[in-house]
Amino acid sequence: MKQTIKIILLSINLVALATIAANAQTVDFSGTWKVNKETSDPGGLSINSIPIELVIQQDKNQLVIARTSTNVKAEIKKDREVLKTDGSVSSHSLADSTTKKSVAKWNEDHKTLAETATYTDTNGKEVKAVKKTWAVLADGKTLHISVAMTVDGEDYTLEEYFDKQ
Repeated sequence: MKQTIKIILLSINLVALATIAANAQTVDFSGTWKVNKETSDPGGLSINSIPIELVIQQDKNQLVIARTSTNVKAEIKKDREVLKTDGSVSSHSLADSTTKKSVAKWNEDHKTLAETATYTDTNGKEVKAVKKTWAVLADGKTLHISVAMTVDGEDYTLEEYFDKQ
């Protein structure tokens, strides 16, 4: 009798977990996003530290991110990154000769994406460490990327907000 009750309780738990997993919808970051300079906080860095536009294509296991940025001379810079979202390592070479290696994985609720990255120079020396949390706010029209970054021993926290176009 006790064995039968244990099996029934285990079965109920497995069904409940399967239902929760089936109902967990992954947020969709796809679209064109323009920086909101009024709500973004570059954390003591230049506002140019935040891209002016993100164009994101999302599928099951990756984000393809096209970034448009400006530098202090108001020159337009474009970059394209493929960020895997399955917990495996993504590698991306940047125009400044650094290499970004990152791991991104969905949090349990599938509403936020946690990304951890290191940037190394051509000699393999780490020059920057970054942790990002990606989320679309409840309105569905605002992308929020919270950034904790260490560069040359200095810590920075940026709050990036983008409006969906």
